[in-house]
Amino acid sequence: MQFSKWTPTAPYDLNQILQLVRRFTYTVTDVEQNGLYWRALGDRQTGLSLWCVRADLHAELIVQEGSPDLSVAHRQLARILAIDAEVSAFYRFAESDPHLWQIIGAFTAMRWLGTPTLFEALITVIIEQHISWVAAQKSQRALVEWANNTICYHDQRFYAFPTATQLAAASLTDLETIKITGKRKQLILDLARQVVDGSLDLEALREESPEAAYRLLTALKGVGHWTAAFVLARGMGVYQFVPYNDVALQAAANRYWNGVEGKLSPMETERIFRRYDPYAGEVAFYVYLRWIIEKYQQRDG
Repeated sequence: MQFSKWTPTAPYDLNQILQLVRRFTYTVTDVEQNGLYWRALGDRQTGLSLWCVRADLHAELIVQEGSPDLSVAHRQLARILAIDAEVSAFYRFAESDPHLWQIIGAFTAMRWLGTPTLFEALITVIIEQHISWVAAQKSQRALVEWANNTICYHDQRFYAFPTATQLAAASLTDLETIKITGKRKQLILDLARQVVDGSLDLEALREESPEAAYRLLTALKGVGHWTAAFVLARGMGVYQFVPYNDVALQAAANRYWNGVEGKLSPMETERIFRRYDPYAGEVAFYVYLRWIIEKYQQRDG
């Protein structure tokens, strides 16, 4: 089954986005093969679907199991690929600054991959707290393998992210293959249980302003500025908040603005990006994209 072709705001290049996917040491949910983007969505209880997106942005349903809501899945896929992101004003702003355009201009057809739900964004970012990008990928891979929301095609397994219901029913022992602290594992379980019992409605954040969503996230135990900034970016496509306490961003800012290797302080990093208000967050995340592309080699195959 093939859905209609998407027409995102230009510039947009799926091949550039897949350059980012090819930098993942461990495949988790986003899969690139032969210039195609693959994503499994859903879960074993409600149904699973496997999608393939071509460079021309035609999305095709490859296979399904159970009775997934395909319209919902298709909208989630568009959210992951940032199809509806409105970036024209930001690009005009960036192009008007020669130094900034020199830093990010080659990457403006690229987008950050999002998540289908805010729950997925929150849990993946919590896993990434205080560990390396590669170590986080390994733990995220262990988590999706544990949940086993898998769909197979041509003898290959594709994984969808665990649901809040699955994690709410889990124990710390269940998560022993995830190499993060016990405190953060417990936080993941606690948040999943809050989602299941209705005391935490993450999807309702989409109805809030970015500032209100940020306040509600940072009011959660274990969620600070860095976590909230990345959750809003991945889960809602909101890049308003600069993750100035991110060590990679600190090093990137020092390299691209000062021509020096090594980290800046959080205050120095924030000062660099604040000069680009109201697009400071967008600038920061595009700088982060460039850093990843330059620092990490593409996987073979």
